[in-house]
Amino acid sequence: MLTLVRGVLVLVPTLAVAGFLAPGLASRVGDDVVACLAGCASETPRRPGPLRIVTLNMFHGWPGFTYQDARVDLIVRELEARDPDIVFLQEVPRTRRHGFAVEALARRLGRNHVYVRANGNHDIIGFEEGVAILSRFPLRDAGFMELPEPGIFDHRVALAAVAETPWGALRLGTAHLRYVPSGEGNRAQLEALLGFVKDRPGGPAILAGDFNARDGAPHMRALTEEWLDAQRAADPAPPPTCCLRSRRLSEERPGTLFARVDYVFLGPRDGWEVTSARQILAGPFPHGSGVLWASNHAGVYVEARPGGAEWSALAPVVPETASASPALPAAPGR
Repeated sequence: MLTLVRGVLVLVPTLAVAGFLAPGLASRVGDDVVACLAGCASETPRRPGPLRIVTLNMFHGWPGFTYQDARVDLIVRELEARDPDIVFLQEVPRTRRHGFAVEALARRLGRNHVYVRANGNHDIIGFEEGVAILSRFPLRDAGFMELPEPGIFDHRVALAAVAETPWGALRLGTAHLRYVPSGEGNRAQLEALLGFVKDRPGGPAILAGDFNARDGAPHMRALTEEWLDAQRAADPAPPPTCCLRSRRLSEERPGTLFARVDYVFLGPRDGWEVTSARQILAGPFPHGSGVLWASNHAGVYVEARPGGAEWSALAPVVPETASASPALPAAPGR
């Protein structure tokens, strides 16, 4: 009897420790990037004009992953029409049922890509999500870091790379920062992201993602001293990009976005010319007998070019050429 009691006494704390550690094994930052840095981009000629940039939080939709395939189709359709050179993505899902969204997007759009897991573990629990960069141009020097001050089983990562364009190198960085109710609660994560991107060798820089902070927060205002807020450069009162309150992507109606937390920043601040910037995927699309949002966030689409003679080929095209880009079918609330 004494042996049994000792066995129980030993077993109980062992199980408790295992129960505590298991979530850490099942949800953790990736060990390495998943990438096709070059050779995966389409050989279709690039449409003339400034650099075209998109950022979008895809909304992974755990645990139900509702309408994930249909939502990826909506995102692909939008991006095919915009023909972006660089795409920054957050909450990129990978599930056993629906597959790996970044590879599906890169294949269908014809883009090089790099991804790193932030949370989950596809091999252990059949689900993970992370951040990604898609590029028309070859990528190099891809890397990631876990950002400071993670939540409990809620990791945040910075992903960076350099795009080798025909006109020069572009430093790229993205992240999905932690939501903290206080005004500048994720300042440390933003500062770590900035340092990580600046350490990359290269020329001008693009920093984009879901920063989970409104532009009036002190650390966001400080960011604009060095970086150009592309959307605000084009519109002094940029519209909100977040979020559907109920997460019911097939029920929410237009007008429910209430905060701007998704950004494209260009650095250095005085080294870029922004031609245009606008929301995309900012309303529901017809779907069956109802409607469907592509995500619980709107995306941000920017056209811009760095200064300098080497980038002069990216000057805005004449209106007749610009208007030739394909248009999406009209959708309510767009």
